[in-house]
Amino acid sequence: MLTLDAIPTATPTPLRQACPPARTALQSLRRYARLGTRLVWQRLGEGLVRLRAAWLRTLAAPRLRGTTRLCLGSGNAPLPGWTNVDLDGTPDVRLDLGGRLPIADRSVLRIYSEHLIEHLSCEQGQHLLRECRRVLAPDGVLRVATPDLAALVDSYAGDWRDQDWVQWPGHEWIDTPARMLNQAMRGWGHQHLYDAEELEHRLRLAGFTDIRRCDLGRSAHYDLAGLETRADSKLIFEARNPRQDHP
Repeated sequence: MLTLDAIPTATPTPLRQACPPARTALQSLRRYARLGTRLVWQRLGEGLVRLRAAWLRTLAAPRLRGTTRLCLGSGNAPLPGWTNVDLDGTPDVRLDLGGRLPIADRSVLRIYSEHLIEHLSCEQGQHLLRECRRVLAPDGVLRVATPDLAALVDSYAGDWRDQDWVQWPGHEWIDTPARMLNQAMRGWGHQHLYDAEELEHRLRLAGFTDIRRCDLGRSAHYDLAGLETRADSKLIFEARNPRQDHP
């Protein structure tokens, strides 16, 4: 006689095991939801950065009107007698230097920057050089001082301890040439380092033609001499704006 107890019963199978495609779809939905959330916050952050940059340009425009000598990226070492511009530190004018300079064309006689351009991406650095050429008056001069990638590579292959900043307090952890080179390339917010060929190439792309490499603290222009404050400013170029009209 067949009884109910004799009828085999199936053990319920969880949905995630019974329907592998459904489980995979659910995991994908969760993954895309997390990715979408991150993208939303990223876009929101980028929008806020652009909004702040635009607001700072609006505030900076009247304060930069009529200035003839600009120190870009002054940080905490502003130059007396110059209009010092930076996003951080103690500048006269606070401005995001990765964007457009709110300054009239051909209105500035001198532009100086030390240890600024390597903190920008290659594209941002190129844009800044074009902006410098745009605002420089005919025969106006731009002086750029930055670390020298070629010198760093030579130090890596030779005496890597000869870098001035390696001896700074707090840098005792730099104990190998690889660590020295990686810090120089990626530390302090560095994005793109230049050698002489690269920086001259970027200056020419920006429209400069009269380009000269200079020694630390030395210049044919009295008001551009003796400005460097960093011993590791080993790559210094001056570029004069040509007299002909801008393209």
